[in-house]
Formats: sequence, structure tokens, C-alpha cells
Amino acid sequence: MNRRIQSFFLVILLGLAPVGLLDAQSRGQTRSTQPSTSQQVGPLGISQVIESLYSLGVTKTEDLVSKNKVQFEATPEIVEILKDLGATDRLLSFIPRAKPQPVAPPPVVDVPKVAGPLKVLCEPIDCFIVIGERYYGLTEARSKIVPELTPGSATVQVFSNGYDPQTQKILLQEGQNAEARFRLTLTSESKLEKGQHFALDAMRALGGIQALTVLQEFRGDGTLEWKDEKGTLQQGSMNFTKNRDQEMQLEIKTKDGSCSSLVSGKPSKDSCRGSLKNSEKVVSAAASSLLLYEVQNVISSFLSGTPLLVGTDTAPRIEIQRGDASWVLTLDSDKLPVELAQTRRGPTPSVINVRYSDYGNVTAGKYPTHLQVSVDGSAIYTFTINGVSTRSVTVNSR
Repeated sequence: MNRRIQSFFLVILLGLAPVGLLDAQSRGQTRSTQPSTSQQVGPLGISQVIESLYSLGVTKTEDLVSKNKVQFEATPEIVEILKDLGATDRLLSFIPRAKPQPVAPPPVVDVPKVAGPLKVLCEPIDCFIVIGERYYGLTEARSKIVPELTPGSATVQVFSNGYDPQTQKILLQEGQNAEARFRLTLTSESKLEKGQHFALDAMRALGGIQALTVLQEFRGDGTLEWKDEKGTLQQGSMNFTKNRDQEMQLEIKTKDGSCSSLVSGKPSKDSCRGSLKNSEKVVSAAASSLLLYEVQNVISSFLSGTPLLVGTDTAPRIEIQRGDASWVLTLDSDKLPVELAQTRRGPTPSVINVRYSDYGNVTAGKYPTHLQVSVDGSAIYTFTINGVSTRSVTVNSR
């Protein structure tokens, strides 16, 4: 008897119908007396049919079942067990077939509500995205579409190396697109690291340490345009000299006048003649501007200060704090200085803009031959340099 039949008998012993007819017949007869197969005992249970197959055999069980019927149906499991016990097709034909079970209706599946998609945009760099507790990866070309989100309030977090993380609360509505825009800002450490990096790049673009050293002392000539105290535009030729002690000597000549100014750490020495008489303040301020905003001096100030990147990697602007003013230097794609913005704080704040252009060639570097100084948007001095010379290097605008 296989394991399945043994299991079935165990079930019978635990509570199936009692073996009434055959037990009674067995107890009321002697060994030599055969039970009467014609006796009416009513429908038989499965246990009675099984015992009959064991004690009476298949043929007498067939007669017994055909006359008394059964109380069960021929389910596939019962048919298999009876066949294992020797039941014939004739015996099985007396057992009514099992009625088909009603097909259960398919379960009702609640389709989850879906919001979005959500478009996440990051500037100025790609960022990693976390929505709720789930990570959605990195944006591509500073954008990413996130589909199939749960409607309701969602917390969107973005991260990128070297930038402060940012968080937004977004209300997601079923079937509606949504958008979250982020503009990341550099961490303090990254601003300093990148600022120092771009200051060094600017120095290299101008010629590196060699140019910075040889241009500590040079001579130059060219033209100067300026506005006098009455606001009238003036123009004249100029010669200038800068020495290692950071002294600037500027000489200006017009058709019928001339001025000279020596500026340093001490009060300037100024003198003017002819039509330029009484222009000492203007010429002194021009000499001071030329010395202060000379491009190599500006780069030295940034290298000796604490430059911070306030622009981006593709449009670099670096800033230092100097005295009561903020200096912001803009670099072009070649890392050459193109503009300096000096914002003075205080009761009467002002903005001085210095533009550098028309770079000429220097041995292993560049030097601007055009420098314009503006105050609050109005051009005050425009220096056009024809040439700069030192003992070892010459700069020409052509």
C-alpha cells in the first residue's frame, strides 16, 4: 500500500463514517458463514466500500454497491484510491461522478493610483535623485524623468559631489505631470578649492611664474582717454614705468599740455602744465588705477588672498575680499582675465569695473593691451598700450 493510501486510511480512522454494515455482519457471523450480499443496508460510505474490497472482494463489492448505492462522489482522488485497491470500471460506474466545482470569480485587483511622471532638473551639474526612501539614480544632461510615483506629498532630494544637498516637497497628483528644479551650490570647501585652482589657471594663461616675475618691472607707452573734472573727454599719449617697489610713474602729453604723477605707498607726487593745469587729481587717480588694476598685480592679489569660486566651471568667476571691497574676477574660456568687478561697501557703495581685452603675445604668455576703468557704469579711464618692455621681454599689441 503506497503512502497516499496510508494517509487516506489515517483520515478514515480520525472521523469518517463508521463501518456499520460490514462490522455488524462480521460480528454476527462465524468464519464459515458468508454475509448476505442481498441485504439492504442503505447507501455506503467510502470506508465501507474500502472494507468490502478488502473482505469480500471486487465482485461482491460491485453487487453491494449496485444495490445499496453510495454516499460519496467519484472524485479523482477517490477513484485513484479505489483503483489501487482493485476496483473495476464496473464498480466505479456505480459511483456518481463528482459535480464540477463552481469556478471562483477572478479576484478583484485594485489598480494602484499613479502620479507623474516627475521631471527632475539639476543645474549646473548632474545630480543623484532620491524620492521618499527610493533611489532613482543620476540625471543625464542635467535632467531625468521619474515615472509611476504614488500620488500625494513627496520629498525629493538631490546630491552631487562637492555641492550642498537640496530638498523640495512636491505635491504629486494622479495622472498629472510634475517638475522639480534644483540649482546646486558649491560647498564652502569646494568654493575654496576651485577658486584657488582657477587663480592658478589664470596665472599660467598669462605666462606663469616667469611672466609674473619679469613684469614686476617694466615700461610701456600708448594712449589714455579720460574724463576731466568737468566730465569732458580728454585724450593724450602716455608713458609709464612700474618698478619692483610697486611705484608707478605716469606721464601724459596732449597738444598743449602735460602731466606727470608718481604713485606708491606714499602720497603721490603730481604736476601738470599748460592746458592740463589743475588736472593733478585726475592724473594721480589714473596712475593709481593703472598700478592697482594692472593684470599681473590683480593676479598676485588673488593668489595671495583666499579666492572662492562664485561662478561655474564653464563660466568661472573668482572672488576675494580686500579691505572694504569685494573683488570678482571673470575668466574667459582660455582662463585669461576679462573683467574685474570691485564692489566697495560702506555708506556710499560703488562698483568699479575693469575690462581687459586685446591680449598681446608675451614670451610664454599673454598681456592685455586694452584696459578700461568704469565707475558705476561710466567709463573714466581707457588705457591703450602700444608696447611694454622689460630687460627680457617685450609686449606688442600687433
